[in-house]
Amino acid sequence: MFWHFITIVVFVLLGIFILITVKSRKKKTEPDYRTFFIMGITWFIIGIAADISVFFILGLVYMAMGLANKERWGKKPRKLTRKQKKSEETTMAILGFLVLLTVLAILATLLLKLYF
Repeated sequence: MFWHFITIVVFVLLGIFILITVKSRKKKTEPDYRTFFIMGITWFIIGIAADISVFFILGLVYMAMGLANKERWGKKPRKLTRKQKKSEETTMAILGFLVLLTVLAILATLLLKLYF
């Protein structure tokens, strides 16, 4: 029971710290509505696939926010240098490999009844 109290206190203090940090900024930034739209699509798909209505509804809300403010989407991404492009390709290859391993582990668990 004591750990619950400590966890709540830590999260409240962390929230206060983040709030003070955000409020102390001089430059106000506008949200990137393209990111809201992409996040909405992702959450919408996850909500349908996992049958979690909260993700489904939040996905619809974020997509609607992104589409309603389409004219205020952030600047188009800049061109990457060769070094940045190579780094991005390497990162994508590693992430793709990790996704493949995750899918194989899930299939092994479900089909072969193997538990790690």
